Amino acid sequence: MAFTLAQRIQDKAFSLKFSGMGINVANFEYHDPVVKHPNPVDPQPILVNAEANLEKGEVYVKWFNPANDKWYCHATAYYEHASTWLSDWARTTRLVTGRIDALNAMAMNGAANKLTTELAYTLFGKLVDYSSMYRTMQSVILHEDEAMAEVVFPTDTQGDWAVPPHFIDGVVSLSGFILNGGTHFDNTNNFFITPSWKSMRFAKPLTPGGRYQAYVRMVPESADEHNSNNSLASYVGDVYILQNGEIVGVVEAILFRQWPRLMLNRFFRPISSPTAVAAPTNQKRNKKRIASPSPLLPSASILQEKAMATALAAKMTLTPPRSGPISKSGGSPKVMPERRYDLLPTPSASPPLKGHDPSHNHAIGDTDIGNSYEEDHGDDDDDVAAHAINILAEELAVDTGLLTDECEIADIGLDSLMSLVISQKFREELGIEIRDAFYLEVTTVGDLKKLVS
Repeated sequence: MAFTLAQRIQDKAFSLKFSGMGINVANFEYHDPVVKHPNPVDPQPILVNAEANLEKGEVYVKWFNPANDKWYCHATAYYEHASTWLSDWARTTRLVTGRIDALNAMAMNGAANKLTTELAYTLFGKLVDYSSMYRTMQSVILHEDEAMAEVVFPTDTQGDWAVPPHFIDGVVSLSGFILNGGTHFDNTNNFFITPSWKSMRFAKPLTPGGRYQAYVRMVPESADEHNSNNSLASYVGDVYILQNGEIVGVVEAILFRQWPRLMLNRFFRPISSPTAVAAPTNQKRNKKRIASPSPLLPSASILQEKAMATALAAKMTLTPPRSGPISKSGGSPKVMPERRYDLLPTPSASPPLKGHDPSHNHAIGDTDIGNSYEEDHGDDDDDVAAHAINILAEELAVDTGLLTDECEIADIGLDSLMSLVISQKFREELGIEIRDAFYLEVTTVGDLKKLVS
């Protein structure tokens, strides 16, 4: 859509300054997921807005979801000289073709896996089931964190596109296949989706019926020396598209974030879906709830949930969130350090108070001190806020002592995608329905407490 809008503006512009130039769709990023409509028969409109600055040679594109009344995605298209791209890429061609030849040799020797179209997309089915129109990878050679694919486009463009979307996906989806379809990364307990890329350029048209090669290696996202906060594990790579041995397109720094499988329903199904996690529409939990056997000891289920959450966090390699727009230039990614989770405190049961007998359990229906959640814990709003802060600390791997009311959320690594995980946790554990990108509505931890209370 961005390519098509930028091309239409280019064609209709009064100035010939940018006529015929290549289009670089850069700094793509989304903030909120767009889930499938509960009724597939009904249309699901998406509005796209493009604002051009022809003096600078750029078009700012935004995507709008009418169902949620949100701007959820943006990118900037630049008019640039495609001949310059080809000249720059020519210096990289030998390196890329060398890796493709190496993968072919490893496949011949049995050191790398060569997959047919059917097998590749069956493995991809761990996350998404592709229709026949999108199944353009004819074969894939996969070895750990790198892969190459032979791609043949269909003859039907399925519309008047500047660059057909199923053509783009056909050459770019190899990056996601390494993560979601291969065996080198843990895609049993997690899945990987892309929130952003730095640059997408095609120096020559992707032609119907054309034959191409795609190559990519996915590596851990580098640590930002200006930002020491951590978020979900991320992997990044540059996708090279070749035709007849020449690099004709590059998707630079395409980023994938690792998410726990429990988030699948949130990303791909509406809340009203029967398979999605149900969440109350009210902003507060019910005040009358059944207490644990002892008001001074957490229940076994709560301890188990906390232990599972801690174990999940300990398995994930966390990386800093991006801050600000992605520049049009940058270096190669570096390997990021792992965070030491063994230094973090683990959840444990609170010790019983002096004089209290923990063996004295109250039956359901009793009216004394052991059964009313509200009576035991005081003001329910304060308890909700406290529970929310504990969730925040667990997901961001920070000490709760740092989460004072004055603490800026930007300083603790709460970005657009991390807020999705935390908002889902709030729904499941607190019964609170808040915006996925709630980080846009709050500045400090104190603001967050007010939002959930």
